[in-house]
Amino acid sequence: VSAQQVQKAKSNPERWRLAIASVPIDINEQPVVRYVTEPFKDTELNFAQPYVPLSISKILATAGDPQ
Repeated sequence: VSAQQVQKAKSNPERWRLAIASVPIDINEQPVVRYVTEPFKDTELNFAQPYVPLSISKILATAGDPQ
């Protein structure tokens, strides 16, 4: 996720969600979408940091169903 996206998410957390779509290999199965509210709440950016690497397994542990 770009540093600019993280900054926007942190400045307006009530309007920003991170959506994660899991697309199955089998075309007969439906994709699963999960949302994370305030995914960058505890993220601190360094001055020259261009992006924030994400761990999908950690994020999915806090994700919820779409509302």
